[in-house]
Amino acid sequence: MSIPVVVTHYDCRRHRPGIGHPERPERLSAVLNHLPSGIPLLTSEPASAEDLAYAHQKQYIDSIRDLSAAGVVTYTDPDTVLSPGTWRAALGAVGAMRWAVENVVSGQTQRVFCAVRPPGHHAEWANTKGFCFFNTIAIGARMLQRRYGVRRIAIIDWDAHHGNGTQNTFYDDAGVLYVSLHQYPLFPGTGRRSERGKDAGAGYNLNIPLAPGSTDHDACQAFRDEAEPAIAAYRPEIIMVSAGFDGHVDERLAGWMMTASGYAYMTRRVVALADRYSDGRVISLLEGGYHLPSLISCVNEHLRELRGRKPGNATLANEH
Repeated sequence: MSIPVVVTHYDCRRHRPGIGHPERPERLSAVLNHLPSGIPLLTSEPASAEDLAYAHQKQYIDSIRDLSAAGVVTYTDPDTVLSPGTWRAALGAVGAMRWAVENVVSGQTQRVFCAVRPPGHHAEWANTKGFCFFNTIAIGARMLQRRYGVRRIAIIDWDAHHGNGTQNTFYDDAGVLYVSLHQYPLFPGTGRRSERGKDAGAGYNLNIPLAPGSTDHDACQAFRDEAEPAIAAYRPEIIMVSAGFDGHVDERLAGWMMTASGYAYMTRRVVALADRYSDGRVISLLEGGYHLPSLISCVNEHLRELRGRKPGNATLANEH
């Protein structure tokens, strides 16, 4: 078994969108205060503004820094609220990703879960969107490519909301296979099957939209039947996961009916793929998930599967 490392930065709790906003600091506190026993928790150094530039325009980076430094709360779009602590939270989140990249590439660890906020997969080159300011997983993938020469990276995104920012970042890049299971229709309105990539990236963008009301069975069958063959054919050197858990039946921002068992099953399949093609290397990142009890349950199952279970344990009822 490979023990996954959880890495975080406590500045991630400085981002405060305000009372009633679902993307609140308590999300991270709940996750960190209820980790499974035996899984190490580490704190990284914060990232630099130069790290953010792997996936974002410099002028945009500066604008987020300056707005945060102004010390006021600002709606950067109808859903996304910037606070005085947002800049430091973002640097903390990307710093955790940078730690994960460095330590997985060097072989110091095999699997890492970045327990961070705010989430990132909706953030565009020069725009906030859907609670997101900087696309942490896209920055990590660019680090892998440009610092370490990794040529084939698979990003699996199972947040109920499609990761428009991640898709757009790599839409013309054959070096990243982006696979997304998401609810459709739902915010942000992207993620159709016809969105397959362009130019050099044509065929390396796989959207698997699932209807409202989809269950563990629906998501896991789609993962097994569509995502796995594409990942196997691609043979990634490293697998990354945008691990959003807002498809849980108790969540209110989406309409899936999943449980922690479904996320455990998909994680188990990711581990099997990584063991076969990627030297076991997985970097996972917290995206959505706002109902605290279900978020705790889903993250714990995700971590237990990253660690590896004894054969026969925690199988999904419809697994075959």
